[in-house]
Amino acid sequence: MTFIVEFWHFPGSDRCPACEFVSAIGDPKAQKKILRNLEMIETFRISQFWELYKAELIEKIDSELYAVRIEFNGIQYRLAFSLDGYRAVIYHGFVKKGKKIPLREIRTAKNRYKIHLETVRARVERTTEILSIFKERNGNET
Repeated sequence: MTFIVEFWHFPGSDRCPACEFVSAIGDPKAQKKILRNLEMIETFRISQFWELYKAELIEKIDSELYAVRIEFNGIQYRLAFSLDGYRAVIYHGFVKKGKKIPLREIRTAKNRYKIHLETVRARVERTTEILSIFKERNGNET
């Protein structure tokens, strides 16, 4: 199975911060390169994840987050993401200006990641609750 790249949206909203970041880049060629890199990541099998490091398409930010690396015309673009099963969920985009990723950018990505986890957890709890009600109504048969 290969990766599926998804852009995260704020819960209950159409707002997609990483989409807004890519859209705000003034150079259409840079936007195309970013999208090409994301498409390339989708061609990798999950078992080949570490090959993405070797190809320098991604870098590790911390224990939960990674960044897609894109360099175009001397500008270092980054898209922060986490792995959720076979999905690479992109939370945040930014321009990396120095050797290290600024702490502010890491915090923003982590906050969005936490919101994502809370949303997923709430969805799982609601599904569990619905299944429990369904079982009660149907004599505990599954």
